Amino acid sequence: MSNLIGSAASASTVAAANPNLLHNGDMSIFQRGAGPFTSATRFTNADDSYLLDGWIFLANGADTCDVSQSTVSLPTGSRGAMRFDVETGNVKFGMVQVVEAADSLAMIGGVASLQFKYKLANGVSIDRIRAAILAWSSTADVVTSDVVSNWQAQGTLPTLAANWTLEGETGVLVPTSSWQTAMLQNVAIDTASAANVAVFLWADDTALTVGDFLDITDVKLEAGPYCTPYVRTPRAEEQSRCLTYLEVFGADPLTTTTHFGSSGRSSSTTIALYNINCSPKLKQPTLMLSAVADFQVDDGANVECSGLTLDQTHLSGGRLVATVAAGLTTGAVAFLRADTTAAARIWLTAEL
Repeated sequence: MSNLIGSAASASTVAAANPNLLHNGDMSIFQRGAGPFTSATRFTNADDSYLLDGWIFLANGADTCDVSQSTVSLPTGSRGAMRFDVETGNVKFGMVQVVEAADSLAMIGGVASLQFKYKLANGVSIDRIRAAILAWSSTADVVTSDVVSNWQAQGTLPTLAANWTLEGETGVLVPTSSWQTAMLQNVAIDTASAANVAVFLWADDTALTVGDFLDITDVKLEAGPYCTPYVRTPRAEEQSRCLTYLEVFGADPLTTTTHFGSSGRSSSTTIALYNINCSPKLKQPTLMLSAVADFQVDDGANVECSGLTLDQTHLSGGRLVATVAAGLTTGAVAFLRADTTAAARIWLTAEL
């Protein structure tokens, strides 16, 4: 592999920008919320957790960092950054995004380049970060999302999970209180039987202090030997890309009686059925809820749900099956709605 590592000024001048093969590289989309994601929120800061759209948080322990979208002191033109707020000292953490197989084809058998911006937003103890391009050599789009098997000591590259191979890495980068741009260029994606490519960024530091902030944004992975300019896609286009993998129903503004899905019918005194339609997904979606108790069935009477599942799935949705203890009228038109809480959310996910 031939890697060229340097700053923005060292990149060759290229007339046109290549597309970014990552989605939400500027951390502008947050369908799970902007955070902070903590050990106590609906989506937690546990190891191997999707948080901001597209990005999986990885950590060598529990409650390592609170994670959020930051809009403070961004690089010119940026719409957001991933912020890591250290909650447990002396423990490594990072983030990964896996590129779906269809888009990875642009890099497999050729070369890829990676760039991103980084800044130490508070504190001084995070003085070692690294980034890498990885290849997955098992079943396409059926990946081990926790790419780290063993984080290893400071200064030693992590041991990767089975079927993941490190194709190229930056070496140690030292964040400061000013934004810097890192580039990893001309990385050969030559692992045999590679099916997916991923980007992995992490703090290679075991002397972290609680309260330190690390911000990362404008992450771009592209096919080709050089990093080309980061071109910011319109927000609506970025949102559309993210909807291929995740879609939220009940996003703000939401009232305490918001309806979800289309109207359905009560098929018995304890079950009501609804169709829910979504943007086409990468694969058949699965269901996530804020909480079952956040929902009720309204078929003339309002009855709190005791269960809510998804079946008969297809790439554009499926059927919601709402269960209650009793009280529905068989055959009646029924609506699924928030149970007097504005916290009610439904997510359909097709993430890798």
